[in-house]
Amino acid sequence: VMLEMSHNYSTAIALDESVATLDQLEQCYQRGWRGIFVIKAAIAGSRKRLRQFCQTYPIDTVFSSALETNIGQQAVLQLAAELSDLKRALGFGVNHWFN
Repeated sequence: VMLEMSHNYSTAIALDESVATLDQLEQCYQRGWRGIFVIKAAIAGSRKRLRQFCQTYPIDTVFSSALETNIGQQAVLQLAAELSDLKRALGFGVNHWFN
């Protein structure tokens, strides 16, 4: 459905919860999704596999928080800086929930 909508409308559509895991992300890419992928690296799975996938395929990404600890957030932000072309904002406006 989302793939059809992305072809019929000019509004950018992002896959978020439907690509929570790396396996789901890979499946959506293999099925032809070329829109935006929202990646929650802390819950996606293997960091090594995620890195390899993002370096192999030119996907449009938004790295987003899965409510990590400060240490986890720093690790994900480092990975996002490495793998994203940073043309899109990161989804990490969650720190106020931890105060």
